[in-house]
Amino acid sequence: SPHSVLAGAFLSAILLSYYLHIGRPDDGSASRIPWQLVPLVLVATLLVVLGVLRTGLRWLLPDPASFQLSQTAILTAAGTAITFWGHAGRRRSVEYIGLTCMVVLFLKVALVDLLQLHGIHLISSVLMLGLSSVAVSVIVRRRN
Repeated sequence: SPHSVLAGAFLSAILLSYYLHIGRPDDGSASRIPWQLVPLVLVATLLVVLGVLRTGLRWLLPDPASFQLSQTAILTAAGTAITFWGHAGRRRSVEYIGLTCMVVLFLKVALVDLLQLHGIHLISSVLMLGLSSVAVSVIVRRRN
């Protein structure tokens, strides 16, 4: 139901904002249980947000091709942003989640978009994949 989706989104937003607000402690306490749950909270938040966006986009975009392209755009933004956030914060597990989003994006474009989209929608999908792949490559290559 829409109420449970909104409640899940709200709870995920609270948990994610908590981890973003307190930052990673420098006193060695980062190995405690709450900090080991950061990747799990991030994945749960990402899944809820993607579900909410998917539901909202289904109502806004009745055209199947536009809906498929919007899902590709969301995965592109999520994969690139999470990879950058993980790299900038020196959080390997978060960076791996972003790279996993990029793998899912590649599989979606290769297995779904190439079969179902045509014309400008297909070109846009492949272009988004290419640009995000270049951006993630630059981010990952800049290791210190």
